[in-house]
Order: sequence, then structure tokens, then C-alpha cells
Amino acid sequence: MYLSHKYTIHYMMHVSGHKTQKTFMEYIKLSSDDLKMGEFL
Repeated sequence: MYLSHKYTIHYMMHVSGHKTQKTFMEYIKLSSDDLKMGEFL
């Protein structure tokens, strides 16, 4: 969902219940391979 760029970070934080962007980004913890794959979505 994050890599598809269909939703904003703030929307995904609201759905997941995260209060800060820092905690949300720690929650998703993308590897460099995941980020490379996201370029093609």
C-alpha cells in the first residue's frame, strides 16, 4: 500500500493508528530491495 502511492502517509497513519510519522516509518521498515521494487509499481 505504501509503495503504490495510492494513499498519503497521513491517511495510512490514520488507518493504522500511528500518531507520528516517525513511528509509522519504523513500523513499515522497508529494505532497499523493497524500495527498488516500488519504483516499478
